[in-house]
Amino acid sequence: MQKSPDRTDFEIFSLLRDNARITNKEIAAKVGLAASICLVRVRNLMRRGTLRGFHAHENAKDLGVGLQAMIAVRLKRQSHEEV
Repeated sequence: MQKSPDRTDFEIFSLLRDNARITNKEIAAKVGLAASICLVRVRNLMRRGTLRGFHAHENAKDLGVGLQAMIAVRLKRQSHEEV
């Protein structure tokens, strides 16, 4: 039977969300676990699919990318007066 994430698991999620490059040793120290137990927890969360990956978030503005949007509009009637 699959165990639901507990408070410690949520602390681990939070630390990884804030910094996906944080070391296992740092996570363990912050959540109060031995590094080996912390590594087992992270691996179990990944194996079960609860923790699905680690991501880098870019600052689009720093990369020179502005906001872009594609908008589609569908009209029920196409008469000039209604538009």
